[in-house]
Amino acid sequence: MERNLLNALKDASDRIRRHVEGESVISIVSHRDADGVAAAGILGAALLRLDSPFRIRVIRGITERVVDQLKEEEAPIIVFIDLGSGYLDLIKERLEKTEVVILDHHKPVNTPVPRRVAHVNPRLFGFDKGYEISGAGITYLLSRALSEENDDLSWLAVVGALGDLQDRNRRLHSINRIIAERAARKGLLDIATDLVFYGRETRPLSKSLAYTTNPFLPGLSGREDRCVALLQDSGIRLKEGGRWRTLSDLSTQERRDLLAAIAKFLAPMRIDLFKLIGEVYTLLKEEPFTPFRDAREFSSLLSACSRMERQGLAVSICLGSRTGALKEAESVVADCRKRLAGCIEWVMEGNIKKLENVYVIDGRGVIGEDFIGTVTSIVASIFPDKVVIGLANADEEDDLAKVSARASESLAKSDVNVGEVIINAAESVKGRGGGHEAAAGAYIPQAGGEEFIRKCNQLLGAL
Repeated sequence: MERNLLNALKDASDRIRRHVEGESVISIVSHRDADGVAAAGILGAALLRLDSPFRIRVIRGITERVVDQLKEEEAPIIVFIDLGSGYLDLIKERLEKTEVVILDHHKPVNTPVPRRVAHVNPRLFGFDKGYEISGAGITYLLSRALSEENDDLSWLAVVGALGDLQDRNRRLHSINRIIAERAARKGLLDIATDLVFYGRETRPLSKSLAYTTNPFLPGLSGREDRCVALLQDSGIRLKEGGRWRTLSDLSTQERRDLLAAIAKFLAPMRIDLFKLIGEVYTLLKEEPFTPFRDAREFSSLLSACSRMERQGLAVSICLGSRTGALKEAESVVADCRKRLAGCIEWVMEGNIKKLENVYVIDGRGVIGEDFIGTVTSIVASIFPDKVVIGLANADEEDDLAKVSARASESLAKSDVNVGEVIINAAESVKGRGGGHEAAAGAYIPQAGGEEFIRKCNQLLGAL
């Protein structure tokens, strides 16, 4: 691993340790997606082991209002996790009396960093791909710099990376790979190649297939009745001994038969079925047949909690809460799926605009800010030939719109860099954006929506 990155992590951990020894309350501000929540859980667990007081705030993104609120709190130290690199100028200007640590993996703005700010971003040290390490991964490395005892938090970094869709070609790479293999060596994780369905250990086969949206399977995703028919036609038993079978119960031959049946069903639609095969990451310390056992399902659970305004539940789960949390989280996931299904149905009814180089979903007033990212991800799996951009009203900023953009893996492997496009287009309308090759987000003025889309279309056409 790049020595300069390790040095930056040590500097950041030393700063945090000084405040721990001084009995300061460590203020943690993390992004509210699965990666950010997992990262907050990692640092929270590390601070608990040091008997250090801390406070976690999970936010949608950094805005001037958020930074001004943080300034009023006069915290001695703030640790930004999975965000901050795109707002270095704002942090530098308005948090001039606060020591700051930034643990991020998104593209940073080009601005000098004052000595009171420790900026740890792998892009500064040669790791410039959006799938090499997540915010949770950076936070895990920092927690390990605090104490090697925190090596057992590596599994949660894997959850964060999967929640950030960093499993290109359905497997983890680069530093993410190193972390996953470290977790495997410690007996925390099992890595195997299999069909990648949602709820592979917890859901009946028909539900597991119907709940799979990455990739989206037209005619099957969200249609359990058709999934039951497909399974029956392929000769796969739905029950055994009175118990519903799951994907993990299938034999090798049954897995082949199932994939062949799906391929036949979807043959006219040119869906890349190789996306249904990949590495599965089983969390060996979690109870079998629970949503916590499969790392991808764990990350989906965290995402659902955040989208449904249950960030506290998500963080407590990352910190180890299980009794009572399982039933509560499953209820949240069910409610989230219903809302998401409604959003996708609205989009597929014709509420998607096709431009030369981009698909646009203007969900302002229809799709909530916390759902627009997932909606664009699903639509990008259905229409992989162009970048998909979605807009929603920003819940906490009346004059702003939230932007989410996604590119398919095939586009991300080409010259398309969604992060750079969104950053440049947002700046052209006096907004702010950030992200990486395959995924990005921004906040822009409501009035600048049409110009923003025009600029994105123009920039993508020039690639």
